[in-house]
Amino acid sequence: MKNRLCIFAVVFIFGAVSSASALTFDSSNLGASATFQVAGTNLLVSLTNTSTGDPRTPVDILTGVVFSIDGNPLLTKTSATLGSGSTVIRDAYPSGGIVGGEWAYSNSLLGPYVGQSAIYSAGYFDGNAVFPGSNLEGPASVNGVGYGITTMFDLPGNDNGGISSRPLIQNSVDFVLGGLVGEFNVNSISDVSFLYGTDLGENVPPVPPVPEPATIVLLGFGLSGLAFYRRRTAKN
Repeated sequence: MKNRLCIFAVVFIFGAVSSASALTFDSSNLGASATFQVAGTNLLVSLTNTSTGDPRTPVDILTGVVFSIDGNPLLTKTSATLGSGSTVIRDAYPSGGIVGGEWAYSNSLLGPYVGQSAIYSAGYFDGNAVFPGSNLEGPASVNGVGYGITTMFDLPGNDNGGISSRPLIQNSVDFVLGGLVGEFNVNSISDVSFLYGTDLGENVPPVPPVPEPATIVLLGFGLSGLAFYRRRTAKN
């Protein structure tokens, strides 16, 4: 796996959704995606590690997505659940697929992401701003790479000490943020970037989004994406 951190995103949707446009954030170079779409007063976000590599170090683990919303609204942390086909390695499958106790959401960030919002599993920002759900590992606040998102190709036996004993989610997590007001348009979301590992210092600037029509899937996820990429050096 390459070990330089990058940030980018794509937006996913769950439940019945409107046919509004969605934004696509995608990177064939990095292999991660996030999808934002609207269902009523909810913002639906799906975060996926789409890499075909075998992560071995913390910086190979997808641990967050940062984004801006016009007006910077503080949304409600409604739910965080495992995405379709996802599982947990080094821990039991959580009841109902709920992983909210291991993921957090904050807005009005400080530091390099001043004024932005983020969904994250590492201790980048307010570690206590968790979604509803049981504390599945460690302290009540989010911290480290535990329950970050690894690839479907992760072979746990060759991981280094930074992740060799930590539970990780294979594939994706679906989030619901409530409290949207009025006719919310996903095009008001911008400056999307991905977080890997636990160090903000390795992030690179996001690129502009590319809107495309939303897709509706049974019980599922209207998808779109915009791409971001990172430079990563190969690690043996």
